[in-house]
Amino acid sequence: MDYNIENKGIVCFFQDLMKKQTFFLALSFVAIAFAWIFQVAIIPLGVVAVALLAICIKPTNFILRLVGFLVALGALFISLHKMNLAQSGGFYPGLIFAFVLLYLLLSWFVYNARSSEINDL
Repeated sequence: MDYNIENKGIVCFFQDLMKKQTFFLALSFVAIAFAWIFQVAIIPLGVVAVALLAICIKPTNFILRLVGFLVALGALFISLHKMNLAQSGGFYPGLIFAFVLLYLLLSWFVYNARSSEINDL
């Protein structure tokens, strides 16, 4: 039984949003903007932008999306650590961005768990 057939709720909204390449392109531009504003963690935030651009290549591919999300979250946590050590003002905006990425990853998992569709690996 597919619980997502009605296409209601926040999880279905974000799943429909994550099927578009422009969404991940916008997220990568946000990461580039953070790297430009907060120069302390420019390399990890650049890795976040590259990982999100990798997802942008084909957003429906399971392995590409999973690896992209995990690399982006790992690099974002490293950048948060660097910003916290440098007493940068970008810690809390970076934390909100990390929360958004984590929420996207979890909503993607919930959508797939509620769905009867089988993703091709």
